[in-house]
Amino acid sequence: MTNSVSSRQQGKFAIAAFFSGVGGIELGFEQTNEFRVVYANEFDKYARQTYQLNYPDTYLDGRDIHAVLPEEIPSETVDVIVGGFPCQAFSIAGYRKGFEDDRGDLFFELLRMIEAKKPKAIFVENVKNMVSHDHGNTFKVIREALTENNYFIKWKVLNGKDYGNIPQNRER
Repeated sequence: MTNSVSSRQQGKFAIAAFFSGVGGIELGFEQTNEFRVVYANEFDKYARQTYQLNYPDTYLDGRDIHAVLPEEIPSETVDVIVGGFPCQAFSIAGYRKGFEDDRGDLFFELLRMIEAKKPKAIFVENVKNMVSHDHGNTFKVIREALTENNYFIKWKVLNGKDYGNIPQNRER
């Protein structure tokens, strides 16, 4: 990876993004003009194709996150880690197996990156049911893991229809 310019040099906070999809979370950050994406990781081939169109200058890692080593991401560039790890394991539309689902344990891969890179801030997105899944135990595990790493947790369920021109009732 060639992008190792520190965030101070470019005057913007640097983001490392995981489970990037097509880059929706990153777009919100970049629209503030205070952030720039320096590293992104997305395993899905079709999402990567769109991501590369949306972010042609961003280094996009297409490997499974399990294969990504934290030291492969330049530490001097990571101010913020963002991630919208897969929701199927927690969604009411799925089987709701939570951490028992192969996709459900991906939060812990994101946590591995957070623990190694120690960004100033993190932003995590998932479905509304994450809060109540397994009688709230799933969300409790996530909150405790982040708190143990000295992060102050502020969370809220938001509805996409209340932001921008999204004609969809989508609570996250």
